Amino acid sequence: MLTMKKTEKARRQTKRKHGPEDATDADAPTSERAALLDFFTSTNGPKWRKRDGWSTDAPVGTWCGVTVEEGHVVALDLRRHRLAGQLPDSLGNLPSLGLLTLSGNRLTGPLPQGMARLTKLGWLWLDGNRLTGSIPDWLGNITGLTQVYLNKNQFTGSIPASLGNLSKLFVFSMADNPLTGPVPAELGKLDGWPLNVARTGVTDDFGVIERQRERLMEQLSRPFGG
Repeated sequence: MLTMKKTEKARRQTKRKHGPEDATDADAPTSERAALLDFFTSTNGPKWRKRDGWSTDAPVGTWCGVTVEEGHVVALDLRRHRLAGQLPDSLGNLPSLGLLTLSGNRLTGPLPQGMARLTKLGWLWLDGNRLTGSIPDWLGNITGLTQVYLNKNQFTGSIPASLGNLSKLFVFSMADNPLTGPVPAELGKLDGWPLNVARTGVTDDFGVIERQRERLMEQLSRPFGG
């Protein structure tokens, strides 16, 4: 399973690969290369802050922000890179993607339906953009998600009850969005303190956030190591 430490290690290893014998290990299938090129075009790639390797014949594992493991793209980390525009539907053609971090850019529009195919996604960081539309129901079907940051965007509508399926969720931040409606009761089964709906129009009609706060305080009151 992809972990943050493993991803960072893989990224460093990939950056060191430039020789012919390493090209296969650092490259990915044609379909994944095409998806990345479409992403580059859709998000104003020529004006990114840094775009080393992109839109060249070099192995995609040597492209800035791309990590390849076992011949597939597993991470795309382009935080604060001046990306602008809408995320393309073809982003879903990266079936092994486990980490997508695009925080602090100028992305607009809704989350494309194609992202529903990213079934191995564990980290989704899209905070600090200008994304619009509703938080999609299909997000609740990506059950490996552990961290989701959608805060500081322009999402509207209500929180989908399907998010209650995300049993591995550690944190889900929806703060600073013009969301409305109650936190669905289905989210009450999530452990810990995963929800952040600060500075939204969301209400806690079913006591979900209050119960999570109580569980957190109980955990904090336990003796260390107990």
